[in-house]
Amino acid sequence: MRATQLIAAHHHQLRARVPAASSSAAAVRSAPHVLALLPVTRSFSITTASSNASTTTSAADAVVPPVKSARPPRPELPEPRFVEVDGKCVIKYVEFTPENATNATPTVILIHGAPGSYKDFRYLMPLLHQKNVRVLGVNLPGFDGSEVIDTENYYEHISAIPAVQSTLEGVATLCEGHENVFVLGHSFGGHAAMHFAGLNHLQQKVNLKGLFLLASAGLKPHKALIPPVNHALWVLLRSKVPGVEYIGKKLTHYIYTKHWPFPDNMPLEHYAAGIVRVASADFAVYRQHLESIKDLPSFIAWAQDDLFIQEEIFMDVASRCHPGPRFAFTKGGHNVQKTKADILALEMAQWMENVASSKYKAYTHNVKVLP
Repeated sequence: MRATQLIAAHHHQLRARVPAASSSAAAVRSAPHVLALLPVTRSFSITTASSNASTTTSAADAVVPPVKSARPPRPELPEPRFVEVDGKCVIKYVEFTPENATNATPTVILIHGAPGSYKDFRYLMPLLHQKNVRVLGVNLPGFDGSEVIDTENYYEHISAIPAVQSTLEGVATLCEGHENVFVLGHSFGGHAAMHFAGLNHLQQKVNLKGLFLLASAGLKPHKALIPPVNHALWVLLRSKVPGVEYIGKKLTHYIYTKHWPFPDNMPLEHYAAGIVRVASADFAVYRQHLESIKDLPSFIAWAQDDLFIQEEIFMDVASRCHPGPRFAFTKGGHNVQKTKADILALEMAQWMENVASSKYKAYTHNVKVLP
């Protein structure tokens, strides 16, 4: 079968591009839990082919006051809730609401990668909550309890853009009347967050005030993606032949758990949904949505030692989005929402407050390089 031959042909590429799961997991476990944010004296610039502008930080710009880590070892999450979307699917989510919250209190919607769930933000959510931010962690359709009701069109509903449309419709009911809504995407969730913002620009379902991108996928496939393999698996999954579909799920599970550092504790459908999202990614529509929201304030952060996405992709998107905070951590890996949760929560909360009060106009594209 051609699809399986393509997967076998690219087997060596998987090993070459990303280290083995055991070493990557060890690197994540060994990430520092205490942030020593010392003044940074080097400069950092962004330049892209589409723009002649070059942005540079000075030593003074890069100085950030030390922040003592307050991250608990493993925070417990609230009981999940569910919202049904037009007979298509059910969105599973968790909510953190400050005690004295009003409609003016910032709300941030957190969107995970592929595969993933709101549990990927386990460390970040309570820290934001402590800083008077309402937090909604959502699972996209097909992931960890966000079930598709219209099973006849299952793969359509979990595809990249339809999944975001359903999520936008679901959270719109949770954000009705809220004045300051923000959306955040991590990893391939960055694509989802960009689509969320772009679709909302056309449909005006929520009062969206800003966009967060953390270690986000961008305008072109990054080094952890191998489009021929993703496409081959996508062909197997949507074959409508049960045995062939099952082979696609098993291969997807094998790739995510044996070659990428993803935990092996989820059903096969969870990993299959991840491949469906990346295989159905539309980079042209991503570019269109980015262009349509250039006036939307943005906050972008990444780590320079990211194993999955090369820094040039982060920098390209950062230079094209509306000016706002830009953080490049020298260490932190792909999961900066965990390894850098303390400083991100602090900076995110302050930025949302500034945007809500229209102070964001003072921001630039300058990038702060932090430990």
